[in-house]
Amino acid sequence: MRSFRTLNRYWQLLARYLRPQWSRMALLALVLGGTIAVQVFTPFVAGRFIDRAIAGGALRELVTLAIVTMGLALVAQGMAVAETYLAEQVSWSLGRRADRARRWRCRDARALLLALCDLGVGQWRADPGRAAGAAVY
Repeated sequence: MRSFRTLNRYWQLLARYLRPQWSRMALLALVLGGTIAVQVFTPFVAGRFIDRAIAGGALRELVTLAIVTMGLALVAQGMAVAETYLAEQVSWSLGRRADRARRWRCRDARALLLALCDLGVGQWRADPGRAAGAAVY
């Protein structure tokens, strides 16, 4: 029961710090969903290409499937870049906000960094040399 209260407290703290970033988080969720969809769909199209090639399919169809497969691979790479960019923007913003809170002697900065670390968000590590810790990238 205590772990649920602790998790709930971390969730509320994380939600409070992410609330100003809601538009970026929504866009990040859409990009992440799109990336997953493209990663699932690309092998399907490549499999159809292989099946048609083995069965002796028409050259025009094979070229079309090959181009679609390569296009999906390029889209997946572009979406991965967009996903990384958005995630970095959100994490840098949270890091700056946590640093500001530390400067204001806000005890929530340490709790935020610990919550992010506990939830596995980003590459956060508490720095024992500082009073409230800092984000390390």
